[in-house]
Amino acid sequence: MTSGTRVGGRPPRIDRADIVRAGRALGMAGLSVKAVAAELGVSATALYRHVDGRWGLERLVGESLLSDLVHG
Repeated sequence: MTSGTRVGGRPPRIDRADIVRAGRALGMAGLSVKAVAAELGVSATALYRHVDGRWGLERLVGESLLSDLVHG
């Protein structure tokens, strides 16, 4: 078993792509952990397993938007 491998528990219902999609739909002005969690139908706690708080969420979504501008 490797370090960081999840053992037991429920399988994840969301992934980073889901978070980016929901965050982009909300827009940066409406972006919050609570709003993205509600959009995805999960708890804020579930979202925190994938991002490091509000700043991590803003970075994830912001980098996705920036990538579109650079490569778009």
